[in-house]
This record gives sequence, structure tokens and C-alpha cells, in this order.
Amino acid sequence: MGDYEILEADPGDAVTLANLQADVLRTRLGKILGLGHPATGVIDILSMERSWRNALAAQVPVWVAFCGDDPAGMSAILPGKDKTVGEFVLEFHPQEANKPLGLALLDAAVAKGREMSLRAFGMWVLAGDDDYIRFLSDAGFSPQGLMQKLETPEGEPAVPSGTEHAPLEAHLWGMLL
Repeated sequence: MGDYEILEADPGDAVTLANLQADVLRTRLGKILGLGHPATGVIDILSMERSWRNALAAQVPVWVAFCGDDPAGMSAILPGKDKTVGEFVLEFHPQEANKPLGLALLDAAVAKGREMSLRAFGMWVLAGDDDYIRFLSDAGFSPQGLMQKLETPEGEPAVPSGTEHAPLEAHLWGMLL
């Protein structure tokens, strides 16, 4: 990945953030479950856009990285249940060439998190997303021992039982600031 620029997101970036998040999620699910798996087709981009629009309107700290005119990554600090822990979002394609971009997005969020008097970040990470897990581990995140099975909005497993794949899970990872 060549040069990139990291900017604070504004309300007009909600569509860009949703499309980027959906693209990264599709890629991750494709690696974990296999390209063309039905779960990669149920990503609700309109719901993501609405969520980002609401977050930006509430002045949640969000950054978007561009490589030229193309969005290449994003990070955000969402309010956590505990005022000292922020829920961290980091979306980028974590192959080797993109690590500097991921680290720059993380650095922007860590600086803001400290400014907000946060003590830690927490984030849910898809089980089996080995490249992303390796990146997070190298960056100082560690597993926190909590797991959740992912479901559709209707309460059905994201990956139906009886398939060759285990139910889709996410594990909580954390980082002290």
C-alpha cells in the first residue's frame, strides 16, 4: 500500500464507512467460511450506514484513511458500557503491506482514547481471522476470555448448523492504553 492520508470522519462519510466496513467483513468471512458462502451475502449495508450516520451525528471519534481517492481503512471509538473502556473498531485489510496503515489508525485512536481518559479498548474479533488476530496481537491486544456466537437479526445462527463450518464466533480482545 502506498501513501495514505488519515482524516477525521464527518457525517458525509457514513456511506464510505459502511461500504468499507462491509467490504472488509465480506473479505474476512470469505477467508473464514469460503468465498461464496451465503453468510457473506447477508451483510446489511443500509443498517451499517444508518449506524455510522448516528455515530457521526453523536460526534463519536471516527477516522477514515484514504490511499489516493480510495478509502483504505477506518477506526472508531464507540462508547463502552464502562466509561473507562471504549469499544474499538478497526477495519482494514490486514495483509502485510497494510500493517503501517492499521497501526496509524490504531495510533490515532489510542491518542484520542487517552485524551478521553479511557484506560482500555475492547473489540470483538471473528474466530479464524488469523491475519487480523496476528496484527492485533503484534499491536498489543490480547484475548479477554469472552466469546459470543454470531446470529442474524432474527436470532438464527449466522452460519446454520449442519454445514461443514462451525457456528461463527467472535472473541473479545482488549488493549490497555
